[in-house]
Amino acid sequence: MRDKKEAKRLAREKLQQIDQRTISNLQSRANQYSGRQLTPENFASFTNALDEGTLQQLIKELGVNVDPNVVRNLTPQQIQQLMELMND
Repeated sequence: MRDKKEAKRLAREKLQQIDQRTISNLQSRANQYSGRQLTPENFASFTNALDEGTLQQLIKELGVNVDPNVVRNLTPQQIQQLMELMND
């Protein structure tokens, strides 16, 4: 349980450290996979719809070593923060 919390904390820290170029690359890659613009409303369903390999590829684009389940389990607030970063 503590490891899961630590992983989430580390994921949050890493998400806050993403530079603009990496964010642009992720958004571009995500749009290729989804065929539509990501929004806070569709981000969760988008990540949940991805197969494990594709999700790992997107995480690799972030340049972080995070368990895919951490990405799938981001809270709505964390998703909103990520989307704000991606849309800046």
